[in-house]
Amino acid sequence: MTKEVESLLAKTQDLVQRDREAKKDSGEDFNIFSITKIERYENNTHSAMLAELLNPKGSHHQGEVFLKAFLKILLAKVGFDEIEVEAELPKLLSNVRIHKELNLGLRDDEQETGGRVDLVIDTPHRRIFIENKVDSSDQDKQILRYVNAVRNKKDVVFYLTKEGTPASSSSQGDLIAGKDYHLLSYSKDILKWLTDILEHCDNNPYVAQGIKQYLNLVKKITNRLEPRYMIELKNTIKENLVAAEAVNSAYNEAVKEIQISFKKAVKESLVEALTQSQLNNLHVEEKGKEIAIYLGNKNSVPFYFGMESFYAEDGPVYYGIVNRAENQERATALNPKYSKDINCTLLYPICELVLLPENLNVEAEENMYLDLDDKGLLTQLYTDHNFREQIIENTVKQLVVFISANNEKLEQLNQEYAK
Repeated sequence: MTKEVESLLAKTQDLVQRDREAKKDSGEDFNIFSITKIERYENNTHSAMLAELLNPKGSHHQGEVFLKAFLKILLAKVGFDEIEVEAELPKLLSNVRIHKELNLGLRDDEQETGGRVDLVIDTPHRRIFIENKVDSSDQDKQILRYVNAVRNKKDVVFYLTKEGTPASSSSQGDLIAGKDYHLLSYSKDILKWLTDILEHCDNNPYVAQGIKQYLNLVKKITNRLEPRYMIELKNTIKENLVAAEAVNSAYNEAVKEIQISFKKAVKESLVEALTQSQLNNLHVEEKGKEIAIYLGNKNSVPFYFGMESFYAEDGPVYYGIVNRAENQERATALNPKYSKDINCTLLYPICELVLLPENLNVEAEENMYLDLDDKGLLTQLYTDHNFREQIIENTVKQLVVFISANNEKLEQLNQEYAK
């Protein structure tokens, strides 16, 4: 079995390398989204791009062609056959409006309603709500709140992720994916749609180039090979199914082990660094995907310092001040402009991404931020001890500087809101 696994991995690595070289030779690596470091921003990149392409009055000037192609995919997802799709389309294309970040009312976790949904295809006949998750984690009861807020039987809620995975249990509650809400994926649905609409852009090279750039970005974030290499990879797997199954069964565990080991090392280094910085009155707790730093009882203070996520598919690692109850008033007290900051959320009203050292040779797709979903970076963390230690030191240094600068402010706010 060992030889079969080694052979499969060697062939796969060869295909990946050839795919990279082909993209380099064709110029596909020259991607505006990657160059400007905005490739993983859900709202300002992905939702914005999707909304513009879907809008019949968008700057693409292609009318409803793109929206119509997208609606066909969505309707098929909810069980419409071809005849039903053709009957439904005119109703959905009549007086349609596209909304980005539509407010569904004040968030209320007790009533399980409210919040802001990323994309809405709004028609008098039916509304289609799309929650877009590229890297970020679900909010508590997020999908449950959206479904409860749109109880019109004709309305539909979609959950869009890189691979079409269901929402977390804390987000969906007792809802059932495929019944109460529906799944969409970048890796299949969005790629198919973008490929389809490219065919309508022969007479508009600028629009076509923009779509190609975004199509290549989606391929990148979903780790898709070029078609000819994907076919070859599938054939290689078919010839080595037993070995492929063994690799597949161990893959997620291997990734998680590297991430957990790194998180523990960061915590240990952080405790030592806080002591040296005269901040040893702070408690450091490692729990789930986060490291929490707080004074007193974490469950009783309104705010604490946090760093997350150390797990895959949650995007770059970030740190900041956690608004434990995700309270709007408290978030605004911390940062009045948090809603306009591309990195900040209701949970993290003050938030910074962990920067990678500029002088290190980082084998990562994203050479600016620490992203533990980047497999090249994870491999380097596992195989290169000196590199790993430098990344840990660099990560902890940024967090300690932030804590030192904001510790007094945090204590004052905790005293004020604990009253």
